Amino acid sequence: MPPPVTPPPHSRKRRDRTLLAIAANLLATPGLGSWIAGHRVAGAGQLAVVLVGFAMFLVHFGRLMGTLWDTAANGIDATPLPAELLHQSFYVMGIAWLWSAVTSVQMFLAARKPHPSDSPDPGEPPPLAPPRLD
Repeated sequence: MPPPVTPPPHSRKRRDRTLLAIAANLLATPGLGSWIAGHRVAGAGQLAVVLVGFAMFLVHFGRLMGTLWDTAANGIDATPLPAELLHQSFYVMGIAWLWSAVTSVQMFLAARKPHPSDSPDPGEPPPLAPPRLD
């Protein structure tokens, strides 16, 4: 009985690497998976946008901690901080995640297409008859 037909191992490696890149893109850091998958410009842009959003978040957090420190140290009432910077940081990071989602869909669709290296060896003759199932 002939062995079952399986895709060549290099296509599985390519597909697995693409799925890992998509997971990194969507679940870890936007842009990291794009960079791993070879989309260098999109990955660098996504990383830059998410880092700008994270820096904005850190500025807001620093201001909040400074206000709370002054309140605890001096016993004065804390004035509430405006949340615009916090909201803007979330919007900027959300844009990076949406961009990485679009890139992830593009990577997934490209991984589904057959790759030229996935075709059988051109020197190998095609099977003359389908295998028998006993």
